[in-house]
Amino acid sequence: RIFHAAMPSQLEESLKGAALPLINFLAGPLVKHVGESCKVVSPTQDQNLVQSFMTLLTNHLHAAMKDSRYGKDADPKAMASMIDCYIVFSAIWGIGAVCETASRPLFGQQLRKLLSGQVDGMKPPRKLSPPLPDKGSVFDYCVDLKAAGWVQWTDTVDPQVIPNSAQEQSIVVQTVDSVRYTYILNHCIQSKTKLLFCGPTGTGKTVYMQDALFKLDKENYMQILIGFSAQTKCSQTQDLIDAKMERRRKGVYGPPMGRQCVVMIDDLNMPVKERFGAQPPIEILRQGMDANAYPASGGWYDRKDASHPFRSITDVLYFSAMGLPGGGRTFITPRIMGMFYLVGFPLLDTENMAHIFTTILDWKFKADAYPPDIAGLTKKIVQATLDIYKGAAAELLPTPMKVHYTFNLRDFAKVVFGILLLKKGEADGVDRHIRLWVHEVLRVFGDRLVDDGDRKWMLKQ
Repeated sequence: RIFHAAMPSQLEESLKGAALPLINFLAGPLVKHVGESCKVVSPTQDQNLVQSFMTLLTNHLHAAMKDSRYGKDADPKAMASMIDCYIVFSAIWGIGAVCETASRPLFGQQLRKLLSGQVDGMKPPRKLSPPLPDKGSVFDYCVDLKAAGWVQWTDTVDPQVIPNSAQEQSIVVQTVDSVRYTYILNHCIQSKTKLLFCGPTGTGKTVYMQDALFKLDKENYMQILIGFSAQTKCSQTQDLIDAKMERRRKGVYGPPMGRQCVVMIDDLNMPVKERFGAQPPIEILRQGMDANAYPASGGWYDRKDASHPFRSITDVLYFSAMGLPGGGRTFITPRIMGMFYLVGFPLLDTENMAHIFTTILDWKFKADAYPPDIAGLTKKIVQATLDIYKGAAAELLPTPMKVHYTFNLRDFAKVVFGILLLKKGEADGVDRHIRLWVHEVLRVFGDRLVDDGDRKWMLKQ
């Protein structure tokens, strides 16, 4: 009954009934596989994965039914194909998206085995039409509503054009990751789904999220950006949000009428735990978004009023980003995790890293009309920096005496942006740029080294 109530009312009962066997066929085995065979970015409960799967599916189906191609006179075969594609897509991004980089291929293999009937004792209810493409990862494809089939993420957007006036530090280079995570962000904004990005440092979680939020129509949306740290207090979090709220009626507060407020919390898992194991800044956020415990939309008590009346907070959507738990970052509680749709960020592969920084260097050298011999260095600079970065990450591992030996993409970017500080008028042939590259590598990577053996290793590279 709950499933049928959540599905679009325009869907025929026969289509709803046909969808349920495929949902049941995928949900249980995939959740079990993630729990037993995959490593996830942050611990999450099985019911949270199923909730994310079903929320994604019903939201996408509601959006698809608004398309004129899927109205009352739609082709039944096209409708069935569209629903099947969205079921598989939602399973990938609702269940598989919590996997770490190394576990994503394992999830993709299991999904393909299930759909092709290669798992013992698991026969698919029907053959998927159109089938999920075999090439590449299952995370490389999204649903094409026009054809009721599959399309690669990069085919859904136009080629990127970077304006000459752009600042190199603020450029978000278009990659497969940027396209798919921007899609997820925009979908969650439109469907008012609370979203949590979790992944390694330097993979673009905060950049993608801020970029999507700042592009929102200012007449209909307002943003509140909060950065958590180990010292963040519960009262600070509450005051930052309360300061932007207006009184709607007695006991109800929200953003100015006609606007939706999007609160972005960066480094969600940074606050330290108190003596009983709770993280007060996170608990006040949970209270503010828990519409079941504090109907109808969540809220908190007014600390500044002597009688402490309850303030319901409405029309507020919460987005968060956090690094992988461990070190200074703690594991957040299942109570707050259950409020969010969790999406894990994989490490950037070599091809994507090279593409990002080659694009930035090519754009800068072309925009400022650098000499051709220097402009021709871009691929060599990026490849050499990539070799140093990968070598440092693999060989210079952190130890109790070298806890600061942690290298991420921000270090890669510092080398590239350091090279761009040499202006066209100061460029004096290829040799000066090569010397500058050596200098930047030694400053970014070499200055962090505290052992003579490590320094010699760096110089040999």
